[in-house]
Amino acid sequence: MTGKENIIAVIADMDYTLTPEFMQKPLFKHYGHDQEQFWKESKKEHMRLERILSSEASFPKHMQTPKNQLSAHACYEITYADMILEHIKGGCPADGKKWEGLNRELLRKLGSKIEFFQGLPDAIREEKEFAESIQEWKKQNIKLEWYVISLGIADMIRGSAIGKHLDGIFAYEFAPSRGEHNTKGTIDKIATPMTYSGKTQFIYQLNKGPLINVNEKMAREIRRIPGESMIYLGDGQSDVPAFAVIKRMGGKSIAVYSPNEARCYIEAARLYSENRVSAIAPADYRQGSELRQIIRDCIIKVAESIAAKETKKP
Repeated sequence: MTGKENIIAVIADMDYTLTPEFMQKPLFKHYGHDQEQFWKESKKEHMRLERILSSEASFPKHMQTPKNQLSAHACYEITYADMILEHIKGGCPADGKKWEGLNRELLRKLGSKIEFFQGLPDAIREEKEFAESIQEWKKQNIKLEWYVISLGIADMIRGSAIGKHLDGIFAYEFAPSRGEHNTKGTIDKIATPMTYSGKTQFIYQLNKGPLINVNEKMAREIRRIPGESMIYLGDGQSDVPAFAVIKRMGGKSIAVYSPNEARCYIEAARLYSENRVSAIAPADYRQGSELRQIIRDCIIKVAESIAAKETKKP
């Protein structure tokens, strides 16, 4: 057996990749808040912020910037997280109803109500067991790990059916105010944000290792998880930056789509036609499904490539 672990990583998005709906649904249901209304509120607030950032003409003359000077847009992903805090502190914009008592402990409990596509969480456990069952791979210290990188809420994912099977979760982290109990104190701060492009930061973190500064220069051969050993599962535009990074690093990307929604298939097919992903499949994680076979084939190809390289070493 080699001394160094040879890690294969399956990295998955959450919403519409592992779940048929937005993972925050149990949160909205707990507070009797209409899910569609929340997203409308978030979009409305995002548009308001965009107007503020583009309203230079209404500023005092000494504050106006040149018309040809480019600037950043309002970030929708952070707007949605801010809206959660607004519902806690000030109440729903429509009726003023507050989301009282929302803390990290409650988020974990609500996470247990997240619904997943068929085959989960068993698929995660079964693919790990499969990787462990190949004796030749064991000799080469090959191990399969599974991660989630999502715009969702980390504590809800931790409390969900897949939480205990994951090797890492990178998503929105919320925290209570200073002096409040870490898990029982009402949350009022974003501790870790997540954006579409921000997903790539955590891919690089996995690549280099958890204890390494992600910006630190590091030789490719000593990185913990080589890019070519990564398999990324996503469903749409929020995953495009991650797809691009995984492809550039030599890994594999798979676009999944809800079998019951035509728009999801159209999006996946477009990603494939644009050569952003190497395969597409309906989001069915049961044994024998097309998606499970694609994931299994990717794992085998990566593992066999690792084993071949290890065998050639003196």
